[in-house]
Amino acid sequence: MPEQGTVTRKKLVVFYVLDTSGSMEDDGKIGALNEAMRETVDVLQNIAKGNADAEIQIAVLQFSSGAQWVTEKPKYVEDFYWDDLKAGGLTDIFMSDGYPTDNWEKALQKITDKETGNKWFRYSTKIAFALGKDADVNTLSKIVGNKEAVIQTSDLETFKKMIKVVSANTVLTNSISHPQGQGTSGTDIVKKLTDK
Repeated sequence: MPEQGTVTRKKLVVFYVLDTSGSMEDDGKIGALNEAMRETVDVLQNIAKGNADAEIQIAVLQFSSGAQWVTEKPKYVEDFYWDDLKAGGLTDIFMSDGYPTDNWEKALQKITDKETGNKWFRYSTKIAFALGKDADVNTLSKIVGNKEAVIQTSDLETFKKMIKVVSANTVLTNSISHPQGQGTSGTDIVKKLTDK
């Protein structure tokens, strides 16, 4: 129990689910992803220094032919260092430049089940990036809940800028306390950013 007079900080875990399939080697996409993530980590570290209300943590899952945690467990952003990812294999899910090659619908149904599903996923703010003209926006829309929470771009500079801006806005918006299940939606954040 916290000491009287102390304020409990809200824990915010930012999950990145990143496509590292072979097609991410095309047109420098994996390089842009690595650069964007290094810059995003810097932005989140600066936010964490000035935000006494929240403990910001990062968790990274990469996928190609299967999924693998880059971080064994969420790490405090102050202690996090981005180690470049390499591309190779088939596309299995989420932030993607192509089409999934696995049974993602069955996995999504399992994770979103109201009784047995994953509460982190259910209550999280979900935003997807569809990188390149071949990205499957319809699949990403189903994963994040709707098409308005999917940002589609073929421009790598726009992608690098948007992943930083979206990450920062998501952390800042969600550091404000909300009742469970009533946090800010990915649609709200994307709309706010694209209406500017």
